[in-house]
Amino acid sequence: MLVRKQLWLATAMATVMAVGIPTVGSAQNRGVQFTPDGKRTLVNKDVGAERWAITKNENGSLTGNVFRSDGGPPAFVFCAPGSSPTNYDCFGADACTDSSGAERGIQRVPDLTRVLAQKDVATERWALSLNFDDGTATGNIFRADGGEPAFVFCTPTGAPNTFDCSGADKCLGTPCTQPFTPISTVTLPDSFFALPDPCNAPYTDIGNVDIPPSFFQPVAAVTFNLSVTAAIQAFQLRVTYATSLGTFAGENADVSCTVEGGGGIFTKNDNESGALFVSLANASNLTFPVTVRCGFDATGTVAASDFAVQVQEVTQNNAPGDASVLSVAVTVP
Repeated sequence: MLVRKQLWLATAMATVMAVGIPTVGSAQNRGVQFTPDGKRTLVNKDVGAERWAITKNENGSLTGNVFRSDGGPPAFVFCAPGSSPTNYDCFGADACTDSSGAERGIQRVPDLTRVLAQKDVATERWALSLNFDDGTATGNIFRADGGEPAFVFCTPTGAPNTFDCSGADKCLGTPCTQPFTPISTVTLPDSFFALPDPCNAPYTDIGNVDIPPSFFQPVAAVTFNLSVTAAIQAFQLRVTYATSLGTFAGENADVSCTVEGGGGIFTKNDNESGALFVSLANASNLTFPVTVRCGFDATGTVAASDFAVQVQEVTQNNAPGDASVLSVAVTVP
């Protein structure tokens, strides 16, 4: 088991080193959050065909899990800071096994600063780090319905294995405006963070990798502010951008765009080739102003001028109207 998984993980790391992180088109489900104490950055995103749920810790290390695309057991990952601020020496391991050879869903990181657990709690999968410096538990909760995972931050109450936990969705821009909100007080089973002694699954070297700072940054929030000089019932916009700059988070109709105002039926679609389409339609006149916000997974810095907006059509009096009555201003914080 260990040899097979290390071969897989080494191959995954080799792919990462060859193509870089992140790659356009490989980070569509990007998720980043920052713990309320500011000590750690939580990342949950796709890299190639794998899901990475990792933490950038207060000491500069990276820890967490890589989930295989074939549904096999996840690997535990530890990366120590390397020769430069973007360079890391990475190691991987299976879950610890006990004396019977059964996997326990847990590992200790090589620098002995935390324990990593990846276990089921009721109908959810919890991937948490127990951080020895302050006793907090941080990481992800994967929902049973397959929805976006939640980021979780738990502080010890003083009672054994009991935590006050808060949760948050991924950040949709900088600064992050998706706050942590209280979930509940949680008492985990005594075995949740208990390590077998010895742990019969050692870490092995899986490679050296450069990871750019953008990997640990939220998507950029691109905002389209719409206003009109005459009443309309519907509109459709075409937004073009250079894919070398990145891509809108999410794929096709699941692109990460929301609307405020208008009162109609909102649709959106990104063709993953440099064109985003958004539309809003109603049987009666739309209410303005309208604001459309989309998350953009940038490979670097983007500006409002990087997004060209074309008003493809508007509807007035239930017929094709004058597109010039609709104005769109783009802002990028």
